[in-house]
Amino acid sequence: MSSEAKGPRQLDLMSPFGDISRRWRRSFQVCLTLLSVFLLYLVTTSQMSSPGETVVGVVVMPQNAVEGDHRVRQEEERVVVVETKEGLLVPEAEEDPTIPDVDNTEVTVPDGPLIDGTLCPGMLKEVDVAPQGSMALVALASFPRSGNTWTRLLLQVASKISTGSVYWETEQKYNFNKLTFKAGTEDFKHRTGVCVKTHYYSEDHIDMFPDGAILLLRNPYFSLVSEFFRELVFDGNRTKEETAKAILQEPRWRTGYFPNQSGFWYNTNLNWIKYCKRLLIVFYEDLERNPLHELTRMLTFLKQPVDIDRLRCALQLYPPDLNHKYLTFDPYTPDQREHLDKYIAEVNEVLVSRNGRQLPKYRYHYQ
Repeated sequence: MSSEAKGPRQLDLMSPFGDISRRWRRSFQVCLTLLSVFLLYLVTTSQMSSPGETVVGVVVMPQNAVEGDHRVRQEEERVVVVETKEGLLVPEAEEDPTIPDVDNTEVTVPDGPLIDGTLCPGMLKEVDVAPQGSMALVALASFPRSGNTWTRLLLQVASKISTGSVYWETEQKYNFNKLTFKAGTEDFKHRTGVCVKTHYYSEDHIDMFPDGAILLLRNPYFSLVSEFFRELVFDGNRTKEETAKAILQEPRWRTGYFPNQSGFWYNTNLNWIKYCKRLLIVFYEDLERNPLHELTRMLTFLKQPVDIDRLRCALQLYPPDLNHKYLTFDPYTPDQREHLDKYIAEVNEVLVSRNGRQLPKYRYHYQ
């Protein structure tokens, strides 16, 4: 028997038993991690679901592609899929609660003696570009053929400040624009215009106007026809008579133009109403019927002084065009009316939810 004292037996970590110990610890750590993830999942889903509902999972859903500003914009949105007694339910994304009501400020049109009309051309010459960086960045947004250009002309004379445009690179190519819309021929981000024309409507574009927007909203039954005539008459070199026949005889109006442009009208108005944080709605029909009042509303919103003489001169120089009916027949089929009326109803619902006035009763009157 050896005389050396024997101490407690040491586990040789290099032996097979040591290797087993390391593997056991590693397996235990993996199990512990998986258990933690599972418990976290249970806590999260219990908070997402309501009593009587089972959370099936979380999916990433692409938003509908939106066309209209010559781009297709898609964003991904994480949505919780919930199983109820009625089946699967994918809730809509919540609207931003920070967006206030549309502007409903009451205004009073100033009074005063009628101005000498011979002074109006001089007021037109006074319109100029504001110093760079001095103006708020406010959009003048609309679907095409909703009175945007006419409103720009009126506001320029009324405010004595030129209007800008997001299409400034195109406008600077035309002599008319160079003479008439001086601020519209330079980068609108320079803030030299009293407002900025745009037909774009993506959320990113709306966010580019931190000081708000004036949204011109016109009866789509008329604006769609008017834009169709603009495309074929002014851009396509057709006569008005040929364009009227094209609506009846060519498939372009029914199969391509109407679905695309009605969606353009819908998305333009819906997005500006939903996402613009400071918004003034101007109905085109009100601007035609009572231009002094609507111009006063716009100037007040733009924080510009209201001068009754300049308002009257603006209307003398650029009076409403009340004779803008292109057709002697109704171009809309029953299916198209149902389609467009649905869009109108949805836009109206969102507008009322922001405490805006209801849309007028939109129909097509051709007689």
